[in-house]
Parts: sequence; C-alpha cells; structure tokens
Amino acid sequence: MDKKERSENKIWLIPYNQKFYDLKGCFDKIGEVYWTQHIHFKAGDTGYIYGAAPESAIRFSFRIKDADLPYDPIMDQDNEFVKYDGSTNADTSDKLFAHMILTGETTSKRLSLANLLDRGLKSAPMGAVNLSKKEMKELLIYIEDNF
Repeated sequence: MDKKERSENKIWLIPYNQKFYDLKGCFDKIGEVYWTQHIHFKAGDTGYIYGAAPESAIRFSFRIKDADLPYDPIMDQDNEFVKYDGSTNADTSDKLFAHMILTGETTSKRLSLANLLDRGLKSAPMGAVNLSKKEMKELLIYIEDNF
C-alpha cells in the first residue's frame, strides 16, 4: 500500500448490538465477519466496534480486508451467531458487504460511553462515526491510547 492509499484510509467507530448478533462468538470462532455496508468502507480502512447497552463500550478493533462485495454464500458462515430470525445475509442481492478482520479485543472500562463522551463523542453511536475527521482527533488519540 503506497503513502497516498494509506492517507486516504479512514478510521471508523461502528456500533453493534449483542441482543441481535454474537459478534464475540463469531470473532472467537472465525476471526472475521462480512459486515453489511451502510457506509462506503474501503480496503485498508480500520476502526473500532462499540457494543451497545448493556456493554456501552468499545470492544473490538478491525481492519477492512475488502469492500463493496456483492452477496456470496460464503458470507453465511456466520449465521450461527445471529440471535433472531430474519438477519441472515440471504436475500441481500441489493446490498454490499465489507470483509472485516478482527485485529483486537478489549474489556477496558476506560473505553466506556461516559469516557468517550468526555472526549468528544456526541452520543452513543447509532451509526458509523468517522474518527479520521479533525474534530475527532482528541477522541481518536484517547481510544488508541486506551485500547
């Protein structure tokens, strides 16, 4: 990856909800997940995954191996971790996916919602937050220092 490609990669904070999906179980068993893209990930992007309540904290870090992938049956490898009917990748021919690789896991209390709010996060993440933006610099440094 050349310097220009690295400079264009983004660092994301994205949420997940353990009530609907056992992301930890998936990462423990497979080490990767095909994430439905609601934003434009690019290969090489990195980031953190925030667990919604009751976790209310950053739990994982990731790297995007590939993005803008059309549905493929290989993506169903993680269906056993879905906690409610209707959330499989089937019937998603109109959606794109990102191939996300786990790069780290933490249970640090320092990455709780209260601490993130004190450092510039506006509210609990309900969608992707681009941590690469200038106004997120303090928050990103805090996350990187405490992950």
